[in-house]
Amino acid sequence: MKNTQIFVSDPLQRFTDILKESEFNGLIPTNYIIDKKRPGLGATHAELTSPRHSIIMEPYVAVIEVKKVKFQKALCVIMGKLTMKEVNERITTYMLDSSITYKKFMTTPESFPKVIQILKRFDLEY
Repeated sequence: MKNTQIFVSDPLQRFTDILKESEFNGLIPTNYIIDKKRPGLGATHAELTSPRHSIIMEPYVAVIEVKKVKFQKALCVIMGKLTMKEVNERITTYMLDSSITYKKFMTTPESFPKVIQILKRFDLEY
């Protein structure tokens, strides 16, 4: 896997602005894992509003719960709050909802394998 480091010179700069100055033209690149160290840059917001299907892994449940309020069409999967059967039912219902053009999954690292296991049944690039 290629590793690209981008350094931030202006502490008030947004993540999409940083990407505009780099080789990515302002878009979070597909098939990349973003490991940013500073919170509040707008990376999660940028991905939640991007025109593609996404799985967004957040280390803290609180971030997922806050983002869910604004981005109600995103599906949140949090380990321990749902059984595998419930996760399966929610993801299946969500995937069949034709009113949601771009499917957005927010999950914790612990729940990520559950989401992947269920999504493998659907013919969807994520």
